[in-house]
Amino acid sequence: MGVVADQLVARASLDRPFEYDAAQLRPLWLQAAKERLRERAEQIPALKARVEQADVDAVTDLAALIPFLFSHDTYKSYPRDFLDKGRWGLLAKWMSSVSTQRIPDLDYSGVETQDDWARLLGESGYPVYASSGTSGKSSFLPATPSDREFTMGCLVRSLTWQQGVQEGMHFPLLTLAPSTGDSRALEYYRRVAQTYGDPERTHFLTDEPVRLHDLNALMRLSKAVGDGTAAPEEIASFQQDQRSRSERIDGEWDRLAKVAESLEGERVILQGFWPQQFTLVERLRALGHSRLPLDPTSILSAGGGTKGTNLPADFQQQVLEFYGLPESRQASGYGMSELSAALPEIDGRYQLQPWIIPLVLTEEGTELATPDAEGRLEGRFAFLDLALEGRWGGLISGDRVVVDPTGPGFAIAAGSVMRYSDLRGGSDDRLTCAGTVGAFVTGLTDTQVNA
Repeated sequence: MGVVADQLVARASLDRPFEYDAAQLRPLWLQAAKERLRERAEQIPALKARVEQADVDAVTDLAALIPFLFSHDTYKSYPRDFLDKGRWGLLAKWMSSVSTQRIPDLDYSGVETQDDWARLLGESGYPVYASSGTSGKSSFLPATPSDREFTMGCLVRSLTWQQGVQEGMHFPLLTLAPSTGDSRALEYYRRVAQTYGDPERTHFLTDEPVRLHDLNALMRLSKAVGDGTAAPEEIASFQQDQRSRSERIDGEWDRLAKVAESLEGERVILQGFWPQQFTLVERLRALGHSRLPLDPTSILSAGGGTKGTNLPADFQQQVLEFYGLPESRQASGYGMSELSAALPEIDGRYQLQPWIIPLVLTEEGTELATPDAEGRLEGRFAFLDLALEGRWGGLISGDRVVVDPTGPGFAIAAGSVMRYSDLRGGSDDRLTCAGTVGAFVTGLTDTQVNA
């Protein structure tokens, strides 16, 4: 086990673990990185293949970690027909190649969709974080039960760090999202509701589950329509399904807006992504409310991207003013499913936890970015997360970030994060590192398909 790495992870028990001197931690980060690299290389086939071609002892600075980092599409590097043809056993074997655990042969007789598959693995002791993508192909992130508990503990504590919420406090709580689904965001919403929600006044938008199968089908159909390859009957069937679902969800929004009306003047937790936050405000306006003031100590837990939605430029300000809340009552941060803990926004900075070793790379991902004269760094965010047990914590993301050097610890300037694919248009195809790992995983799964 990594002694230094484990010591850094143990800082999670501190009251405010993100308050540290980065200069003092850098030597510890290097030692911890070498420990975790050796440890995980013995457990993860895809990482072992890379390490066998390199000398871990040659890792004399953090820049030398770059060749060992996975690319952000590693966790969707399986052949698409594993999903399309229901080859669940092969998908599990692929998962084992990027996991610290070997998934045994399971009974897949009742598995029809990727949601069923992920649920079966979780129930069998091999939790999976899954997310859909614009390609119509999900990312599957292996985890352990303790990974999930660690992550949820950190996420829930963010409300303590940001808003002073303490254990034992309970609030009326509205979640502008479904109550069921396998994504980490929905799991977080459920955990907050269980921890801080008044059981008699905790409401979700709907109990209809979010299914990756449906989301990816939508993405694939959209692509087929754009390519001109979608069959008319396929489009008609999908449109009918969407109309039925839209009618159901429309009724749920009406119900939730009525609940929100009843909470005027109370201290409330209102959690959901920004597009849904704005939707609720529009629903309440349609009911005749120009404003619906809440207790000024209420909490607006909002975030997420807005791509694909048509929101006014000042949508955040409109939401806050509608409820009569100062900007300080907004709880937000920067995170991704690949991280063990999100970076809570505190004093205009996304604060990094000490067990997450940060690297800011050039856009191509081949070397460290160079700071400007004021010490600011701009580039591609990469990291080694020492807390993850179920998978290798080293990853190069698709995000452009700007590092704020003005305060303690290591922090990213709030509002500076953007996907390179959004900045450049189209897919993010400029990442040139981590190719060895990707080639290994692809080669492994191709061999399994042909076996």
